[in-house]
Amino acid sequence: MGKLDGKIILVAGAGGIGTGLAKRYAAEGARVVLGDINQDSAEMAVKDIKQSGGQAVAIHLDGADEQSVQAAVKACADTYGGLDGLHANFAFLGDSDPRLGILELPLEIYDEVQRINARGFYLCTRAALPLMIERGSGSIVYTSSAAANAGSPAQVAYSMSKAAGQALM
Repeated sequence: MGKLDGKIILVAGAGGIGTGLAKRYAAEGARVVLGDINQDSAEMAVKDIKQSGGQAVAIHLDGADEQSVQAAVKACADTYGGLDGLHANFAFLGDSDPRLGILELPLEIYDEVQRINARGFYLCTRAALPLMIERGSGSIVYTSSAAANAGSPAQVAYSMSKAAGQALM
């Protein structure tokens, strides 16, 4: 038996880390809903999970869009009957140019990093909690970054957004 047999987990954010998470959760027996703004990426991971005998579905998920997040949580309930876990894993690194410190970073980039990273984790958590409360238990995990605790002259917005996620947790 796997550690997660019968559990339903929403992984918000495919690609590198997210794909690895989804595969591991499925290998441990979870039924996975894998969402990403790039649905093709999620579908490739789900194909691998199914070939390995796991259960998973891929969905389009824009983690910073409230309706998209609500649709993802609804997909968990509609497909598998509930939700036991959320792993918010997406991130936007729009301020990754090391020349863009606080004095140079355009406000539009700052706002977009916060919208996706901080707002996105908030929306995912707010949407997932009611189903977990209804089931009487659940777990929420955020993929964060050392940048949240070690500020840098560059990536100001990213570091702040990851610190916001840790504060929310």
